[in-house]
Amino acid sequence: MADPEDIGSAGRSTLRGPPREHRDCQPYPPWATTTVCFINSLHAYTKGVIVPMTVLARDLATSTTLRGCAAVRHLVLHATVQVLKDRIGHDHPPGEEPVHGKAIRAHRSRHLGDYHRAAAHWLHGRQSRHHQLNSPANRPSPPHSTTSTPQPAPLKEIHAVDGKTWDTIDQLARRFNEHDTALGLGQEEQWSLQVLKIAEETGEASQAVIGARGTNPRKGAASWDEAHAEVADVVITALVALARMRPDDAAEYLARQLAAKSAKFLSPSSAAIPAPAEPA
Repeated sequence: MADPEDIGSAGRSTLRGPPREHRDCQPYPPWATTTVCFINSLHAYTKGVIVPMTVLARDLATSTTLRGCAAVRHLVLHATVQVLKDRIGHDHPPGEEPVHGKAIRAHRSRHLGDYHRAAAHWLHGRQSRHHQLNSPANRPSPPHSTTSTPQPAPLKEIHAVDGKTWDTIDQLARRFNEHDTALGLGQEEQWSLQVLKIAEETGEASQAVIGARGTNPRKGAASWDEAHAEVADVVITALVALARMRPDDAAEYLARQLAAKSAKFLSPSSAAIPAPAEPA
């Protein structure tokens, strides 16, 4: 059994700090090349290696990493969103450090939408064998035949913002926290300044709209593309603010808020983003 996560842990500990720090090991080019070399060496020595790995980027799974490994047999263990949530929530390894464990579970939960998009579009290819895992976390899964290929579950649930976007937002939040802490700013002071930054970006978006409408001759003309970019700045700044104020559950909190507020305008059958359960 060779877990590439161990190689990723070594990479993360070696490449700490900006600009090369990532929460996930897979963006590191050294992780891909080292994983292939390591698995091939083990295979040559043992004549068989099991590699538990979740790769949700199609180009990485099909052309970059596994292309270098001979005689690869893919086995996909597929589960519904609820089963994955149950298993993530019940995953408390012996000796776990509470804060780190909570962060890991939050990170995995953020990627549930990524997994089901991959399952719906490419992960269940003809070269893979599948097992459907739909039993609760506290009961063993019943055996399933691998002679047939079940259809993947339709994509019914996504987070308000996908996991890769949240990874980037988290990195920005940590970077700004480090910067403000070095200036001697307290936590609430940092939060206050970040919220004021949202107001600043909103003002710039308003100016771009005025320019696109041509209603202020002194400001000159602007395009709607410029307004779109400024609105994106508002969204990014707001997400960073939420991640700084709620580092442990920003993604889940946003999903709950979006579900609650959209329910006022969308019928239950049309609501695409369910609210995650409140933490215990």
